[in-house]
Amino acid sequence: AYYAPQPPAPHSPQPPTAYYAPQPTAAYSPQPTAAYYAPQPTTTYSPQPPAGPPSYTPPPSDGAPFVPPGVAAANAHQHYTPPPPPPTFEAYIEGGCLFNLAVAIDFSASNGDPRQMGNLHYASSWGDDKNEYERALHDVGSVLAKHDTEQRHPFWGFSGKFQGQIRQSFQCGPNAEVQGIDGIQSAYRSMFTSRSGMSMSEPTTITDVIKTAAHYAKKKSVSSCIDGCIQFLSQFLH
Repeated sequence: AYYAPQPPAPHSPQPPTAYYAPQPTAAYSPQPTAAYYAPQPTTTYSPQPPAGPPSYTPPPSDGAPFVPPGVAAANAHQHYTPPPPPPTFEAYIEGGCLFNLAVAIDFSASNGDPRQMGNLHYASSWGDDKNEYERALHDVGSVLAKHDTEQRHPFWGFSGKFQGQIRQSFQCGPNAEVQGIDGIQSAYRSMFTSRSGMSMSEPTTITDVIKTAAHYAKKKSVSSCIDGCIQFLSQFLH
């Protein structure tokens, strides 16, 4: 059989696909740059001098303290006035201070046996010879007693034993006060007689006798004030 070729099918073009319209590109806006970092200058390293003994600067002769430079700049208009010197003994006397000499003697056994030569309380035949304590009483007491208008001095001892009891503050001699330096020496020597009943002892404690002196000074101060008021008032009564 004769083959008859088929006629080609008519071409039907496909409808065009949707056209792609490219989107407009967004305008490029560059981001603002961050603040510029300025590097800090590096500090110069200054090595510390090797440690050594600190130097000492003595204070000035006027006793003024050291003022640091910063304080000195702030207080440049101020002038340092050193405190006045403490008053002397003569200044107290000239200012009218009443003075009473009181004496206390150490009778502790550490002074040695008064019967043996070379010990501080050694008493040979007494007489005009003076031991170490008597010389001190005379040399110091005679100077101070000149400023005592009453010339009556309380005389105490400490570290003595009476009837087995240690006393750290006791009266020396038969009287509460003695007359002048000679009275002190006489009362001192009487403590080494059998009639005193004292024996040297331990320990050496001066606390009680200092309290006794403070009590005496307070009592004398009150008495002097009363006497002064009576004298002041008597001027108007007469």
